[in-house]
Amino acid sequence: MIPILRSLALDKPLLSKALAALLVLTSFAACQTNKEPSGRWAEGMVKSPSDRVLWQVSRLSLRKMRFPSAGALDPASGKLKSGWKTQLHPFQGEGYRERAEVEIVPIEKGSWAVRTRVAKQVNEALVSPLDPSRAEWEWVSDDPNSAKILLTHITSLMEPEMEFVKQKDALDELNKRADK
Repeated sequence: MIPILRSLALDKPLLSKALAALLVLTSFAACQTNKEPSGRWAEGMVKSPSDRVLWQVSRLSLRKMRFPSAGALDPASGKLKSGWKTQLHPFQGEGYRERAEVEIVPIEKGSWAVRTRVAKQVNEALVSPLDPSRAEWEWVSDDPNSAKILLTHITSLMEPEMEFVKQKDALDELNKRADK
């Protein structure tokens, strides 16, 4: 037996203090690993007649991407947060949930900066991973692709009408050059 362990085994108060310290350190470390990571935002600029129109378009885009509307909406701060969209899976670490965030900041009259983010958590429950009440959610990195898709939904709905220009036919161009 290692001499340090032998001395700890003989000194019971010291052993209980060491175990208590170890328990505190491991619980502190566990709390530190489950913090929300810093966001990965997709950013763009849109033109809108008013902030209300832009808010409605943002909410419509969230609904189109199947994010629940149970989240927070605060037009005064320019922030919109959806509810959690949950995808449970029968294996540990495979189920996840996502929550979208939209930030709208006025740039000038009729122009707005729009930022989108999709935060993600993974279900690490080993027992009953299909039961949402027993899920053990842990933060993972954001989903930047979903954030870009959400931003594209918003900007595409706010774009002015597209103008289509008739393309020149390449064969007609060659015939015109040949005639000269």
